[in-house]
Amino acid sequence: MKKNTILLIATTFIFFTGCKTSRTIFKPVKSMIVYPLPGRVPMRSVEFEMINVDGKTRFALDAHNYGSLSLNIADFHAYTQKLRVVIGKYEKDIEKD
Repeated sequence: MKKNTILLIATTFIFFTGCKTSRTIFKPVKSMIVYPLPGRVPMRSVEFEMINVDGKTRFALDAHNYGSLSLNIADFHAYTQKLRVVIGKYEKDIEKD
């Protein structure tokens, strides 16, 4: 009984004192400039048609839906390019510090 009490007190002491030590993983940032993110990308509606050929299901697009899909991809590509610029600005700010 006495051993269990001592063990309980010791583990409680270690638990509470061990959690109070401060450990920093990242270096503190002095001041950070927040750059605006590009706006949301408006996606156009794309409707696929299912066609059964020789027992295999294929997906097809008509000319209008194909154009909408290609414009969506182009808009998304432009959005990622804008994000890369913003990320590059953050990387330059971090390298300065």
